This record gives sequence, structure tokens and C-alpha cells, in this order.
Amino acid sequence: MVNNMFVTRFSWLLLLCSLALPIQASTISSVSIAEATNQSALIFEGRVSASRVVRQPDSRVIHTLITFEVLDVLKGDFTDSNIELSFLGGSKGDITMHVADLNRPTMGERGIYFVENPNRNQVNPLYAWDQGHYLLKYQASLGRMAVTTRKGDLIYAVDAKSVAATSALSKGVASGIQISASTSADKPLSAVAFKQQVREMLK
Repeated sequence: MVNNMFVTRFSWLLLLCSLALPIQASTISSVSIAEATNQSALIFEGRVSASRVVRQPDSRVIHTLITFEVLDVLKGDFTDSNIELSFLGGSKGDITMHVADLNRPTMGERGIYFVENPNRNQVNPLYAWDQGHYLLKYQASLGRMAVTTRKGDLIYAVDAKSVAATSALSKGVASGIQISASTSADKPLSAVAFKQQVREMLK
């Protein structure tokens, strides 16, 4: 139900009947990392291994189906080695459907994904969109992988007690995700440390 709260004034009936592309329908509320953790049905570390675009019969509605290799499950009962998630939009033939502010995972990327409900098609299956989308990138200066936001900001700490401001709109980073160092000695979180923080919030 959460995506229905985040995407205001979005009507599937109007979408199916409309010929107007692109779609401007993405007012996303700010959430805390604790909320994203506790409200997501599935949280996993994965790598994008495939992508395909499908068009609904007799309509202009397009979905991009992205396949992830599942490397580690942090929350949920998922046991398969791969999962396919559906994102609204994409290009098929001479039709392109663009959803404002929707950033789909790209081929080959590795990340940690907070999935609202893996069994339901949604505009964006990731909880609160970019706020449930984290990347794992190798940092040569550290000699290891580090966790970043979807936009690429390094993450230095996770505050499980942080609460999102009421009625605030998302800036792409969940409340409680610290993207600046407090001291010169601070180092970006490793994938292991970030995942441990997430698991701690589930206890």
C-alpha cells in the first residue's frame, strides 16, 4: 500500500486510458531508514543480471522487468537465486514511457534493495523509491567496497532512531542515512557494516 501513498493523484485507470507520455506522477514522501527497514517485505543484496521490457496488450503501458542475482537476504523468506522486479516505464519499439524521478537499477550494478512487496506490480517496487535503493561500489582509496546512496553519496553512518519530518518530501536519501563525515577519521560504511546495521534494526 505504501507506494500508493507516495505517488499522489496517480490513477491506474487514467494511466491506462491516457496517451500522454511522459508521466509526471511522483511526489515521494520522506521516510526514515528504520521505517524502510521495518516496512519492506524483502531486503536483499543483489546484482542486476538482466533486463527486459514488456508492453501490456492493447495499451501503451510499458514495464521494465529487471532480474537480480540474489547474493544475500537480509529480510524475508526468499530462497531463490534470482528475483525479477517490475518497474513502470521503459522503451518498446517506438513508444517510450518515462516516469518522473523513477530511477531503475542498471545492468551490472550491485546494491542493497528494500522491496515493499515482491509479489505485487508497482510503479517502483523499491520502498520510497531512491530511499530504498543503495549501491555497493569499490573505493580504491579504501581498498574495499563501500555503500552509497542511489545518487552515489558515500554513507558514513546509520541512525536507527532518526524520524522523518512530517509531510516532508524526499530528497532521495532516507532520514538517518548520514552522507557526510563527522570527523576526518570517519570512514564510509562497508557493505558488511551497513547490512549489520539493517539487521540490528530488525531485532
